[in-house]
Amino acid sequence: MLLPWISYGFVQMDEHWQVIEPANSLLGHAWSQAAEYKEGLRNWIYPIFVSLLLRAAEFTGLKDPLWINSFVRMVHGIISCFSIFIVYFSVKHLSQKKFALWAALFTAIWPYALYCGFHTHGEMFGALFTTAAVAVPLFLENGMAYILSGALFGIAIALKIDVAVMGLGFGIFQFLSGDLKTRFRNAIALAIGVLPFVFLVGYTDFIYWGQWFHSVLGHARANLVQNVGNQWGVSPWYGHFFNYFDIGGPLVLATTCFIPFVYQKLSRGLKSILFTNFFFIIVFSFVEHKEKRFMAPLVYTSQIVAWSMIPLVFAFLKTHFNFKSKKSVLLETEILLFLLLTISIHGISNAYTYLIKQPWWDRISAIRKTGLVPGSEIAISAQWPITFYLPRNMPSMFFESTDPLYMARVLKPYHHISFAADWGHLWPVENHGFRCVPWPEAKPPSLAKRADVPWTYSCVK
Repeated sequence: MLLPWISYGFVQMDEHWQVIEPANSLLGHAWSQAAEYKEGLRNWIYPIFVSLLLRAAEFTGLKDPLWINSFVRMVHGIISCFSIFIVYFSVKHLSQKKFALWAALFTAIWPYALYCGFHTHGEMFGALFTTAAVAVPLFLENGMAYILSGALFGIAIALKIDVAVMGLGFGIFQFLSGDLKTRFRNAIALAIGVLPFVFLVGYTDFIYWGQWFHSVLGHARANLVQNVGNQWGVSPWYGHFFNYFDIGGPLVLATTCFIPFVYQKLSRGLKSILFTNFFFIIVFSFVEHKEKRFMAPLVYTSQIVAWSMIPLVFAFLKTHFNFKSKKSVLLETEILLFLLLTISIHGISNAYTYLIKQPWWDRISAIRKTGLVPGSEIAISAQWPITFYLPRNMPSMFFESTDPLYMARVLKPYHHISFAADWGHLWPVENHGFRCVPWPEAKPPSLAKRADVPWTYSCVK
């Protein structure tokens, strides 16, 4: 709840250009239209939901886009707090209360879980619903449990269609385990729960793009056939296994190593979550372009599996090692200390990357400050199309081009503009009769010799 008000910027650009910008457009504001929305590769359900939160923020009296977005993220954070309870009750059901308490605490403070919890990103916000979906059948042993599970998967799918793979994995496990009657009952119940949301995705596409499931088919074609995402880099098949252990932490890696030795003692519920996790990883491993965010739906389910397995791992070690001897006790202590050290180092590293470093904040800050320059007639952002953060207290715009004819036409009516850029010299503006100086009057000494620092300029003709 607090982090959105002190941790700005974004690591995953999809959060902004595929959620915040289109949501802002639904309120009648200018927006930066990403290629996914120009070509109809994204569904509008999640932006519609976020637009309601944006309107609620404005209704409270918030004017600054930064605080409006902080409000939206805070609501996401509040909703995602339920993940702590889901992890606690799941581990308590599958294992022991003391490990459930540790799992809940870990979920509450783990940096990547915090980041996923309050950011407006489809896969990250969807993680709460995928976790609830796999957890519901642990507590309700009837058909209704799987209808509810399907509905929760449906919500996650509506947020980001890629998450459908996780629901498919869970459904396959249900269909392959148990007697024939149970298999069909559970599979049909899951389908009943998820189909209304699948229909909603298709119908929303029909309304906005004129074709049922336009975004689903277009998204699949762009990523699986045309390999559009490959321009951002490709990774080997095992890349997502590293990403999975990265988002889960060293404990997830440590317990995974013992799966071959304790698998037969896992409960059916734990096996279903484990199967779902690895099915999701394996399917996405066939996609050449790999990003850590793709594994975000597993951030909480990975903790359920890891913490639930600890008693079984301890039992296996005690069976094969004599922990009564002083040497074995010392070894056990050393292993636990090493695990604690690696978790701490990994957690601090993630905290710096996702909560402290705040990528893009320098650009957002420069854009916001364009609205503070006294006497400015218009605020202009030159390079970064983060239209949502443009000032609303004065006319503002994003430069679509640095073509001289375009700039001459845009700049002609104005005598004083505020300009956000990280250009070493503002000759594209000064060539049109303006004299530009950093605002405030001079850059801090530490930045004075750097030409690549985003900054706000006051330009007078």
